[in-house]
Amino acid sequence: MNNTKTLLQFIFDCNSNKCNRRTFKSDNCKKEQKQECCYKRWIKEQELKQQKIQKEIQDRKEKHQKFLNGEIDLEYEVDDAYEEFRKQVWIRDCGAFDGIVKHKDWKKYCRIWNILTDTEKKYFDNNYSEVAFINENLDVCHIQERSSHPEMKYTVDNAVICGRMFHSRLDAYTSPVYARSITKEERNRWFENAKRGERK
Repeated sequence: MNNTKTLLQFIFDCNSNKCNRRTFKSDNCKKEQKQECCYKRWIKEQELKQQKIQKEIQDRKEKHQKFLNGEIDLEYEVDDAYEEFRKQVWIRDCGAFDGIVKHKDWKKYCRIWNILTDTEKKYFDNNYSEVAFINENLDVCHIQERSSHPEMKYTVDNAVICGRMFHSRLDAYTSPVYARSITKEERNRWFENAKRGERK
C-alpha cells in the first residue's frame, strides 16, 4: 500500500506534533494507547483511499475498453460555449479551425504524437497500425479533468488537441504508446507537455 508508515514512524510523528490523520490535537495525542488507536484508524483510512483510487482506475479502464469496442462514445455537452472553447483550442494548437475534427493525417494535428520520440513513434506504428485510425478523431482533451475541476471545463489553457485513442488511453491512466498503467500525475504531465510542445 502506498505511503504506509510503521507504527514507530506514526508515533514519532505524533510526538513531533505532526498529525497524519489531520484531526484535533490534544494532550492525549502523546499517550501510547491513543497513538496505537489512531494508527489503526489511519491504516484503515489509507486502505479505503487506495480502494477508491483502484476502483476509479478500473472504471476508467472498463470505459476505455467499451469505447474501443464501439459500445460507447465520448460524451460532450455541445453548446455555444463549448463550440467557442473548442474553436479556440484548435486555433492555438493547429493554427485554424474549419469545423472538421476527423483527419486521416491526424499526426499533423495530434499534440501527443508531436512530442513522442522517434522510438515511441516507431513502436506505435509497428504495434497499433490496425487501430491507429481511431486517432483520426481529434478530441479537445482536458488536462485537469472535468469531473474534479468542472470550473475549468471551458478554460482554453486547460485543454489540448490529441487523437482519440491517445485521449482514451490517458484518461484510463494508461501510457498512450506502451499501454502500461500510469499515475494521475503522469497522465496530467503528458497533456501538459503536449500543450507545451516538448517533453519535460
